[in-house]
Amino acid sequence: MQIKFDPKILQMNDIVRGDFFSQDGQQPLFTKDYRNDSGTASIQLNRMPGSPGITGGGVLVTLNFQAVGKGATAVTVSNLGLKNSQGQAIAAAPPQLSVTVK
Repeated sequence: MQIKFDPKILQMNDIVRGDFFSQDGQQPLFTKDYRNDSGTASIQLNRMPGSPGITGGGVLVTLNFQAVGKGATAVTVSNLGLKNSQGQAIAAAPPQLSVTVK
């Protein structure tokens, strides 16, 4: 997934992997790259090849931001690619978060 944010208002401090993909003891593949100068981040989170699918609910990732300016902005997720255990695409609306820093 790709994340965009306004670097004049928000600074990303970290991206932390959640526990949803590891609830059965499997360790997922996780990479993160965030660039505060451009207000972008990319995250890859995958189950290991050959791992069974997982169902239920839980946290995939936690985005940690710090306010660095005042104003209203949005944190948007694009290129959200979800797949089922057979590798088939799952349709999902990309989330968006409105943020106001006073």
